[in-house]
Amino acid sequence: MTRTLEPAGPPQWTPGAGWERLKREMPQLAPELTDEDLRIADEIIAAAKRAERQTPSQERRAA
Repeated sequence: MTRTLEPAGPPQWTPGAGWERLKREMPQLAPELTDEDLRIADEIIAAAKRAERQTPSQERRAA
């Protein structure tokens, strides 16, 4: 009897997959949110990622 072995542990995490799933399911979860609300959330996330990328390089220059 031969079985295909699956890796132990949770499935591989894909960056951003949670946000994409949330956006897909949002109309059912919170119908009062609009596309404009989601656009603003995307902008906030992008700004946070930019700030995160800039912070370490600025800290190195200060040291």
